Amino acid sequence: MSKNIKLVKTLETDTPIQEIDARWAHLALYPDIMPSLQRVKPLGDHHWLWQQADGDWTVDHVQRRPLEMVRWHARRDEVVCLASVLFIPLKSAGQTRVVYTLNYPNGIGPDALVEEIEADMATTLRRSAGLIDRPADEETSAALANGLAHADQGAQEALAQVIESGELLQTTLSQAADAWARSMTDSLKLINTGLWQSTHERSPDTREELKV
Repeated sequence: MSKNIKLVKTLETDTPIQEIDARWAHLALYPDIMPSLQRVKPLGDHHWLWQQADGDWTVDHVQRRPLEMVRWHARRDEVVCLASVLFIPLKSAGQTRVVYTLNYPNGIGPDALVEEIEADMATTLRRSAGLIDRPADEETSAALANGLAHADQGAQEALAQVIESGELLQTTLSQAADAWARSMTDSLKLINTGLWQSTHERSPDTREELKV
């Protein structure tokens, strides 16, 4: 096992912080922004199974501060990954800096390549900022069109259903959530589904458990 490896990718974008934060708000949306993540399955007791191309990871300690950060711990065999995503508003109106960090205290494992992980991180950042989309297949097109037509209300209901059931609607859900997030930007609101309390009701140090 190699020494500690810390990888950091940063993106500065005109995408409002509210819109980016919305895409990181629920684990059910992560397969749509992370290229290597295929499926998320809840295991109970704040643990999840992340099915990736390189194998299954067990994820826990998922925490989120709305408009500030999200972080999690992941393990696959002897490989441990401490991950975080920071959202930093810039002085320029509407601009955001997103800092994505993956720290591997025991190394990345013998079969992993740093270059591939960094490329995955860069794509994840661009997708979370809405700069590129995950390719949609024909099977999801009709459902996607219907979801976007009712983005304000429909996306909220779909998100709530996904969180409660653990189902993954991936591209369809993510695109509907994106449209809804944009519509909420002007009023500076985030996913007003009751799953998260509004930020003014919480102290700055309050941390939240992120749910599927």
